[in-house]
Amino acid sequence: MTQSTQQIRELKLLEQLVGEWAVGIAMKTSNGKVLSGCGTMTAKEMPSQLGINSEMDMHIEGVDDYVENDLWSLDRATGKVHLFSVTSQGDAHDHVGDWIDDKTLELNWKGCYEKEDLEEKITVNWVSKDQIEVKETDYSKGKIKLSALCFQKKRVPNQATQAITLLNVLLPFELQRLSLHQTPCTLAQSATTQFLLQSPA
Repeated sequence: MTQSTQQIRELKLLEQLVGEWAVGIAMKTSNGKVLSGCGTMTAKEMPSQLGINSEMDMHIEGVDDYVENDLWSLDRATGKVHLFSVTSQGDAHDHVGDWIDDKTLELNWKGCYEKEDLEEKITVNWVSKDQIEVKETDYSKGKIKLSALCFQKKRVPNQATQAITLLNVLLPFELQRLSLHQTPCTLAQSATTQFLLQSPA
C-alpha cells in the first residue's frame, strides 16, 4: 500500500466521527471522586474533506458547563493523526498519534498545567459504527491525575428504539435494571460511572 493510499484510508476512518451523538461521561479525580455528566457531540466533515470538525456540549456535575471544539486530521508530511482541542476551560492542546488498527486510535499530548508537567493519553475505540468509547488519562510527575471515559452512542430518530438499543449495549455492564424510561444520555452516564467505580485507575 502506497503512502498516499494509506493516508486516504486513514482519513476515511476519521469520517466515522461524522454525525450527531449522545454523550455520557464520567471522570475519576486523583482523590478517587467520580464526577459524571452527559451532553451531545456534533461532527462534520471539513469542506476540504481533509478532516473532521466536532463540538461537544457537556453538563458535568460540580463543573461549569463544558464545551470543547476538536479538529481531527492527518498530517500528510508525517503521516500522524492530529486532534487539536480547544475547551471552554482555556485549554488548547494538539494531541498527536496513530491508528493502531482500523478501530483504535491512540493520541498523546505533553505540556504544562499550573507549573507542572502534564501528559494526556487518549484512546478512541470504535466498538461499532454507532458506538465510540473515548478513554483519557492525565499524568503529572508520573502519577495519574485524572482518568476519564466518554461513552458515546449515535442518536436515532425514535428515542424509545434508541433507549432499547443502548440498553443492549450496556448489558455487559450489568445495568439491565435500568428503566427504558431513562434517556439515552442517562443510560450512557450510568455506564461510564459504573465503569470507573470498578476501575483501579
